[in-house]
Amino acid sequence: MIALVTPQGREYLSEGICEGTITTQPCGTKGFGYDPLFLIPSLGKTFAELGSDVKNRISHRSMAMRAMRDVLIHLLEEGIEEDCGSVS
Repeated sequence: MIALVTPQGREYLSEGICEGTITTQPCGTKGFGYDPLFLIPSLGKTFAELGSDVKNRISHRSMAMRAMRDVLIHLLEEGIEEDCGSVS
């Protein structure tokens, strides 16, 4: 989950979900933390077995960031730079 609060107190949240299961045996060498244990059933691989391009496309963090990007674009189109000062 990513949170954004404007100086005026407007709150925005975005969320990403990556479905998977936790394995009992680590597999793979790419990544850290739970990556070798987090299995993506649809791919049959753990996060530590995936290349960064795939991982960045399906991760909960990247999904949340893409959703927040849409919020930021909307705010900029709405004229948030007038509320927050110059964005340059």
